[in-house]
Amino acid sequence: MTGRDAIAAIADEAAALERELAEIDLLIGQAQTEAARHEGKRVQASDKLTTLGSRPEPPGAELLELSNQVLTLTKRAAMMEAQVDVLEGKRKALTRFRDSLVRHADVLKGEPGSDGFDELETHSPASPIDTLEDVAD
Repeated sequence: MTGRDAIAAIADEAAALERELAEIDLLIGQAQTEAARHEGKRVQASDKLTTLGSRPEPPGAELLELSNQVLTLTKRAAMMEAQVDVLEGKRKALTRFRDSLVRHADVLKGEPGSDGFDELETHSPASPIDTLEDVAD
């Protein structure tokens, strides 16, 4: 693989990550909307339950149904909020990886401030990387 091939492969990978990040952003927006919708319904059901419970003789079947509805909506809202957290974690990790690929491609291309291939130190199988300091150098 030539240097140009490596740069092209890195650029392709970065572009693929960018597409995945756009999809994740869309999914985050949808999950946030769903979480807000479930939370709004939960608040309405909870308010109804409070009003119904304050009657002198609340109807038992309706009280039970509203209690179950509040519980279900609370679970759904919590699940969607957890989904948002998971997606945001994925977005953070993929963004870091994409940014790293772009930096590596810039080094390979010889962007201003770098020496291109001269800056890279290669390790052949005969000279394995022994420590993290070797990688950092």
